[in-house]
Amino acid sequence: MKKSESGQALIFIVLVFVGLLGFVGLAIDGGRLFSERRQAQNAADNAALAAARALCIGQDFTSVALTIAAANGFDNNGTTNSVTINRPPTSGGYTGDSNGLEVIIISTIHGSFFSLVYRNPIQETSRSISRCTPSHLDAVGDGNAIIALHTTQSGSLSLTGNGNVTVDNGGVFVNSNSTSAMRLTANGSITADTISIVGGWSDTGDGSVTPTPTTGVAPITDPLASIAAPTQPGGSCTTISLTGNDDVTIDPGYYCSISVTGNGSLIMNPGIYYIQNEISATGDELLATGNGNIIAHNVMIYCKTGGIRLTGNGDFDITAPTSGPYAGLALFMDRANSSAIILTGNGNSVSVGTIYGSASAITLTGNGSTTVFNSQIIGKTITLTGNGEINVDYDPNQNFKINVPPSIDLLE
Repeated sequence: MKKSESGQALIFIVLVFVGLLGFVGLAIDGGRLFSERRQAQNAADNAALAAARALCIGQDFTSVALTIAAANGFDNNGTTNSVTINRPPTSGGYTGDSNGLEVIIISTIHGSFFSLVYRNPIQETSRSISRCTPSHLDAVGDGNAIIALHTTQSGSLSLTGNGNVTVDNGGVFVNSNSTSAMRLTANGSITADTISIVGGWSDTGDGSVTPTPTTGVAPITDPLASIAAPTQPGGSCTTISLTGNDDVTIDPGYYCSISVTGNGSLIMNPGIYYIQNEISATGDELLATGNGNIIAHNVMIYCKTGGIRLTGNGDFDITAPTSGPYAGLALFMDRANSSAIILTGNGNSVSVGTIYGSASAITLTGNGSTTVFNSQIIGKTITLTGNGEINVDYDPNQNFKINVPPSIDLLE
């Protein structure tokens, strides 16, 4: 009887040992599978990022991805592994995106203990999707056509006239944390797509605001702070003073001041006009107070010192360059220049391009018929006044854009 029980125990021990051996085998092969999958996924991620980087800089993204995959242990030998690169991705949420790349690694694993019960090799598929966003030009200011940059001043944006201000295709942003950062003191109205204020706003007249401003938003920094000032031309500056009835044409260059106080028209040929009074940094360096006109197409006017005052009865027709480093920028006040920009538009006045004075008080006055500014207006403070209609019609493609460097993202 004891001999029989001894044989049964031996059989039980053998069965237990086989079971334990099976669990050990599964653990070992399972660990190999997990390690292989993690290694393949890391290789796919690294290859996808390298491929996106290569795509951004114009290299052969396929050969780069294969090189990186091989360096991570997957050499596309067709036996133990295969590496496939697709542009665009063939599955997922980025199919059809020509800037998207898909790396698929299939690795073949032969089990050690697992092959006792399953003789076929196991295939693991790892997939990664990356994207190259090429360098591109992008609008500044998050879609805001009017931006008042002062961080604390009451009335950083002021509406003081009885006319109506309409901002088409853009918003208004007031960066001041004052409780009356935006202030209406007369009977005029302002309408925009959005009105965002870091602080608050007040209306002491009978004006109207549409839509109701969103207050308490996060402040912003100067969106054009990275723009380099133009290089000062060599030689001495030239003074232009147009006082008579004749038309005068001038070329880009270095000017002490430019003024139109007569009845003639000043025609400014395309290019950059660098204005700096070498004797005095006060006063208006670009001035139009008479009946004459200023015609400046494909022009950028940079004021190192002094202000801009276009308040005459004539028209100003200023359009920004359409190409080059200052494309879309019409008026550029030096960041250390706190002189004012004062523009009084008439029905035939035209302004196309960004008006930028980060240290300047900018005043726009509408008189009589509608004055249209196809501009983005960025100033330290901004005042909208007059009894006429002011229409700020914002088109990002007509205003200054920032060059956004290429970016690389791992998406899936």
